[in-house]
Amino acid sequence: MNSYTYSVRYDDAISLLIEIEPYLVLPEKKKRAQMIISNYKKLTIRNGRYNVEQLKAKKSFYKAFIKI
Repeated sequence: MNSYTYSVRYDDAISLLIEIEPYLVLPEKKKRAQMIISNYKKLTIRNGRYNVEQLKAKKSFYKAFIKI
C-alpha cells in the first residue's frame, strides 16, 4: 500500500485556501480559512523575528483561531 503527502507552505497554502474556501461546508473550517486568508500574511513575519506588538497580535490571532 502506498501513501502520499502533499505539502504546501505560506503563499502556496494561502492560495490553496482561497481556491477551496467557497467549497468548505463546515462553518468552523470556513471561518478559519477566511481568517487565514485575510490576516495571516499581515501577522506573520517572514524572518520570524517579532517585536512585542507583533507577537501580541500573532498570539491573539492564534487564540481566536483555536476558539472557533
